[in-house]
Amino acid sequence: MERRGRGAGAPALRRHADRVVSELLAEYGRADCIRRRWPCEPDTYDRLRETYGSVGVVGGAGALVTDADGRVLLIRYGGDGEWSDPGTERRPGESLSSCAARAVREDAGVTCVVEDLAQIHLLYADDGTGRPPVPRPFALFTASHESGEARPVGSDVEAVQWWSTFPEDLRYEELREL
Repeated sequence: MERRGRGAGAPALRRHADRVVSELLAEYGRADCIRRRWPCEPDTYDRLRETYGSVGVVGGAGALVTDADGRVLLIRYGGDGEWSDPGTERRPGESLSSCAARAVREDAGVTCVVEDLAQIHLLYADDGTGRPPVPRPFALFTASHESGEARPVGSDVEAVQWWSTFPEDLRYEELREL
């Protein structure tokens, strides 16, 4: 039985991540799976465990949105300095595709149609204290712009922009593959 309340251990989070990946592959049939270490502070590591322990969900989703001209919508979050897809944490009971659409709406002020799963990112949170890394699954979808003017809407959004080509300062290079 998985612990609830104080936080789940690394094995429970690995099982959760495995379920997320399996469910995505069952629904969409295929996707690139990118695994990488994510250096984090001990309090971030603890928050991941506590979130899963209390609500049973960890991870999130984002969308790489294109408009009718083939441009991609990217966001720069405050203090980050790098451009990325709009993305956010998943809420209990929310599908990952709905989470991605919500991220675009809440951070960039536009609505989109989520089309397909492009990548699954398994970010292994490692706080450098010797505790086993814990996975944080993130689903990246492709989507098309439906309506609305792109503008910074979210409280931590510094800039929103449509790009004809990807900028040099991307948060992660795998976006260029899409």
